[in-house]
Amino acid sequence: LVAFPNGGVPSAGDIEEFITEFKLDQGAASMLRTHRNVEVKAEVMLWVRGTMRNKKAVHSIRNVSSVVVKRVVMLDRQSKQKAAEAPPPATPSERKATTDTARLITSILNKVAPDNMGTLVDQLVELCQDSACATSAGEKLFAVATRFPQYFETYADFVVATREKLPLAGLHFFDAALATGAAQVPDCQGEAAEERKAIYVGFLKLVAGLFVRGVVGVAQVEALVTGLMNQGTPLGAECVVELLRNSAWTLDQCPRGREVLQAA
Repeated sequence: LVAFPNGGVPSAGDIEEFITEFKLDQGAASMLRTHRNVEVKAEVMLWVRGTMRNKKAVHSIRNVSSVVVKRVVMLDRQSKQKAAEAPPPATPSERKATTDTARLITSILNKVAPDNMGTLVDQLVELCQDSACATSAGEKLFAVATRFPQYFETYADFVVATREKLPLAGLHFFDAALATGAAQVPDCQGEAAEERKAIYVGFLKLVAGLFVRGVVGVAQVEALVTGLMNQGTPLGAECVVELLRNSAWTLDQCPRGREVLQAA
């Protein structure tokens, strides 16, 4: 669909150009002009262009028109079947339940402290009985923890304790959040630059805490260090220092970790 500049779908002009280019007969042209599913039309047009470009055989006008009609019918049938098999939209009560669960998760994470950790872990595990909820909880945990970097060790302990009781989520409990955070190196320009920087430093501290506890691997720390160093900016260097400050001793205990330290 990216071949069409108009939001990824063919415009009326694109369709007319296609009809002229392949000399479609009246039936095929009418179907292409009037069909309601623009994604089906786009897929047919791209497929025909690719096929005609790659095949050496010469297609007659009738063959191209016939192919267009057949593919529109086939893709339309597939699209309707897919729509029929899709789960029904959430009811208002289901949406409310999802919202309430999200609020409860956030409330739990905002209260994390060493003296109530066991209770809060049990509450979170009780809420997160499917992988989607657990992943969402992991993302929220990262969001909360990175705003309170002074407590990164407490939140790292909370992740470990939760993962031990939440086998359904397994390694995926925080993987999505880790990948998201690793990709969001802050831009220290404009408004709220210092706030963005502080949040990212909090993220790095949490990663270091999870690495020390064996949740994050050397490869993930190495990837972060390499990405930050490749920026070639003072901020990147500062972030590397912050990450290694809290993980250097553990890195030094294995050969690959020592290589990371030497490279930095």
